[in-house]
Amino acid sequence: SDYWVDKLLSIKFNFEGKKDNWLEYYEKLKKYVLKHQAIPDVKNNQNLYTWARNNRDNYIDGSLNENQKRLLDEINFLSMFKSKTWEEWYQDVKAFYELAGKLPTIHSEKQLGSWLNVQRQKNKNKELSSEEIEKLEVLGIIWDGDEAKRDRWIEMFEKVKAFY
Repeated sequence: SDYWVDKLLSIKFNFEGKKDNWLEYYEKLKKYVLKHQAIPDVKNNQNLYTWARNNRDNYIDGSLNENQKRLLDEINFLSMFKSKTWEEWYQDVKAFYELAGKLPTIHSEKQLGSWLNVQRQKNKNKELSSEEIEKLEVLGIIWDGDEAKRDRWIEMFEKVKAFY
């Protein structure tokens, strides 16, 4: 009815759908890459990081058009996404542990906590080497999920206790 249309128009509702801001984000990314020679990480610029990650996936699965691919190729976009080795992830976890005095969780450091959860699953499936298991155990990893949940509860309890 006209009433509802008028209500939407009163708030400047866009009936044409979401504006395609791909080029705007590309220009922001290009500027960032030229300055830093890298893709932003989630801590520096979450929106641009998310856009870059999504477009990396879209590039790989073929859902970008040829012009978008060409523009991303001009800034060597795909080459900036380097996969970390197991040892590099481990070193990041170890550095976190040395600074915080505890292992990361998905609540305290999402990427590192997620990586540790994958290692727990790999251990359960007998997919970790004895050297990898030993390195993680030196840091105090808890392999059992129930113990990890208990530790998360204790971590949150300590925060509540500090508040009171």
